[in-house]
Formats: sequence, C-alpha cells, structure tokens
Amino acid sequence: MEDLIYWKEQALDFLIQIKTVYDFQNVDAFRRNLLLRMKELTKCDDIYFIIKEDEISEKITYSNQIELEGTFTETSFLKDPSTEKQYSYHEKVKVGRSHFLKEDTTVIYIPLFELHIKGSIVLGWNSPLQLSDGVDYFFNVCITRLKEVLKLNYMIFSLEELRIKFNAVFHSVSQALIFVDETDNNAWINSKAKEILGIYSEYEVLSPIVISEYMRMFRENAINENEITAIATELFKDPEKEINNWLWKFKNSVYKVSSKPVITERKKGRLWMFEDISEIYFANQRLAENNEEFKAANDHLSEQNALILSQNEEIQFKNNRLEEINQEKNALINIVSHDLKSPFQQIQGMAQVIEMISPLQGDQKVFIDNIKVVSKKGLNLVKDILDISAIEQQKINKQEEIIDLQKFLAIEIKICQTVADKKNIKIHLNYESQYSELYTDPDFLRRILDNLISNAVKFSYNEKNIYVHVTSRTDKIIISIKDEGQGMTELDKQHLFEKFKKLSARPTAGESSSGLGLSIVKLLVEQLNGTITCESEWGHGTTFILEFNTTEVE
Repeated sequence: MEDLIYWKEQALDFLIQIKTVYDFQNVDAFRRNLLLRMKELTKCDDIYFIIKEDEISEKITYSNQIELEGTFTETSFLKDPSTEKQYSYHEKVKVGRSHFLKEDTTVIYIPLFELHIKGSIVLGWNSPLQLSDGVDYFFNVCITRLKEVLKLNYMIFSLEELRIKFNAVFHSVSQALIFVDETDNNAWINSKAKEILGIYSEYEVLSPIVISEYMRMFRENAINENEITAIATELFKDPEKEINNWLWKFKNSVYKVSSKPVITERKKGRLWMFEDISEIYFANQRLAENNEEFKAANDHLSEQNALILSQNEEIQFKNNRLEEINQEKNALINIVSHDLKSPFQQIQGMAQVIEMISPLQGDQKVFIDNIKVVSKKGLNLVKDILDISAIEQQKINKQEEIIDLQKFLAIEIKICQTVADKKNIKIHLNYESQYSELYTDPDFLRRILDNLISNAVKFSYNEKNIYVHVTSRTDKIIISIKDEGQGMTELDKQHLFEKFKKLSARPTAGESSSGLGLSIVKLLVEQLNGTITCESEWGHGTTFILEFNTTEVE
C-alpha cells in the first residue's frame, strides 16, 4: 500500500512539473526537460529519446549520455506485440556488443508511434526494477500525460510555423492585401498595401477605422473617383457582395481591385486585394491608340487608293481618248500631207513651164524663183511630216547590211560640202576608229548624217569649220559632228528633240527650218539601237555624239 501511495505521489509531481511548451524557448528544450523530469522521478540510470529514421534504422536524439546522441541503433527487439499496456517491461535484456544498452539492463520501452514523432522513449536501470502496481500506475499516468503534452507541443509549434509561413507569404506577394476582421474589430495589412496607401506604421494589425480613412484618401486621388465611390457604396450596403476586376485609375498607375466577403463560423470580414497592372494597362492603352491611328491611316489610305483608282480610271480613259486622237491625227496628217504634196509638185511644175515658154524679165524671174523656193520648202515639210509619221508607226522597215564606214562618211561629206561651199564652210573628217565596218541601215544612217551636218551648216556663219570625228571603245563606234556655230542654251537642250520646237539659234543665211529634223534623227538612231547626245554652250558651237554597237548583227 505504501508503494502505491509513493508512486501516486511521484505521478502527481510529474503532472505538476510538466506544463506546456510556453515555458520553454523552443521544442528541443521542452523535450529535454520531459526526459530529465522522468529520469529524476523514476530514478533510472539512463534515458533515451529515439527517433525512427526509416524502416530499419533509428537514432538517439536526446540522452543523459551526451556522447551517445546521434548513434544509430535498432530497438525493435524491445517491442512486445502482445502487451496491451502503453509500455513494455524487459528485465535483464540481452544485447549485442555494439548496442548502446548494457547487458542485463532492466528496460522500460515507451513507444510513441501513434504520435507525429514516430519514435520512442527508453529507460534503463543497472539494477533490477521491481514492477509493482504502483510503478505500473505511475507509468500509465505519466505516459498519458506525456503524450497529451507532446501533442499539444506539436500543435503549438505547428501553429507558430504556420503563422511564420503565413506572414512570409502575406508580405511577399506582389498584390496589396487588406483583411478587415469585423469579429475582432481589427484589420490585417501587408507591406505592399502599406506602400500604396502611404501607411508608415510597423504594425501589420491596425484599426479598421484607420484603414478605412487611408483607403478613402487613396480613392479621392483616383481619376474615376465617382465610379469607385458608387461601387464601394454598394459593397457597404451588401456585406455578401463580391466584385472582381474593379479598376482604380490614377494619373501614373492603375490597380485591379477585388473585394470578397469572408464569412465562417468564427470569422466575419472582408478581404481586399489590389494588383498593380499599370504596365499592362498603359501598354494596352498605347496599343489601342496606335490601333486607332493605324485605323485612321488605313482609312485615309483606302480613301487615297480609291481616289488613285478613280484617277487611274480617268487617266486610262484619257489615254484611250488620246490614243484615238493620235490615230485620228496620224490619219489626218497622212491625208493632208498626201493632199499637199501634189499641189506643191504642180506649183513647181507650172513654174518650170513658165520659164520654158518665154524668157523672163526683171521681177518676173524673181517671182518665179520665189515660187519655186516656197513650193520646195512646202514639199520638204510635207516630206518630213510623212517620214516622222511613218517612223513613229514603224511603217519603215530597216534594211541593214555591213558597210565600210570610212568610205561611207567620205561620200556623205563630199555631198554635204557642195552645200557648205555656198557659205565657205569647210567640213573635216578625222577617222581614228579601230573599226572600219559597221552593221547598219545605210539609208537611216545617211538621213541621220545629212540632218546633223546640214544643221551644222545652216546654223554656222560663213568661213567656219565643221568637224566629223570617228573614234571607238570596246564594242562601240562613236561619231561626233562639231560646229563653230551659235550653240544652244540650257533650255534649248531640254527641248532639243521635240517636234516642231523652235530653238534660240536661227539659220545664218535665211535657210528654212521645219523643227522636225532632230526629232527624225533621234527616232532613226533609236531604230538602229544607238544613242545620241548633245554637248553645247551658247555662243560656243554644238557637238552631237552618236554611239552604235559594232557587234550587233541581226
């Protein structure tokens, strides 16, 4: 009876001494205190707190023998599956030489596997322990209390770890979070929310009145304050109302706001979340503006395209009309030219007949000569008009052949010299080309040279010179006709090859000029696949330069 009373007193002492984890700074100190109290009350020689590592190994976490902490061991042989008690008793255990327990030690094994710990407590006595009703009572009471306190210990520290994790997440998220707790009349606010509201308090729990005032001031700075206030009023009227994607717009920032009620059995409040979407919002706004500009530009371009299409249709219509007019003009020119050619020939013939009938005296001869000159000019003009019309309509076929260019030029210059002799103008030929032959149409080339040399004579004063110079470069023959005449202005050179265009220079001996000669020359040169250019300065003569291919043989 005395033994039972003693162990009941020991059990009571254990219950009094073992409180909760709040008496200790950490869980390790708390567990070590449990072991020390139990060792002291049971008067055991050794005590061990063992944690299961895996299916086959364990390690000593705490022990009065500090040198054994961390030693890997195996205590499955202490378990007694048949016992219904909270512990198993082993008198004089047999162990291997390397085991941490001593041979013939009395052991009480307390399994803790039903707890989160997944371990056990082992007590050892060097001398035998008499297992009485009092000892059994003591261990059952202590173990029950031990497990209760360990569970409470685990829950407290788990809650603390959860609070730490919650604070870490609560303050690290990019969104501003505010929870107004109506149950406890307080408000939780994270760092991001303090930043946007301009709150400089170090506390994370503030008065709802304070939070409400800061939110009001923040809201008043919004561009869309009236819209925000209207929706906020609806939220205050309806505690269960929820809103998402609510935009609070400021001059340099935009927030997407969500507000949700939080209603549970123990809590009632409202969660606010502010997400800064300024970068995306303003980027989308710029994109929308660019799209509007693009649309306006596209609409303008469509209008311009429509206008261009309309103008193209009008131009096409006018081009078609011009083509019709040009065809009518060509037909009219052919008709008129042919009709004029015959009268001019008849006038010339009649003038010759009059000369043959009887000798002419004085003014009669002058009149007849004038008639002959005028009719010849008219006939030449008609001939030029017919020629240029035929060339433009490609009614004249080329008859190309190989000619001796040097001999050809000598003959042409000799013919032109008879006209130049009337003004004492000398025509010089300087042939320096390595090529002596040219594949061309002789009639086309003759007409070209005749026009250019005749013009040189016509617009040069008496006693001047004309130089025909022939040179060559790779696959090209170059013929230049240079005179010492009046030259040309810059404006003359711009309109040089236009039909019926009168230039600044005038024939020096009253010769006639139809204004078609150079137009005919250019058309004929192009028919021969050549080029013609002009170098001239007013008062310093003119040089026409012809270039023809030497290898082009069709």
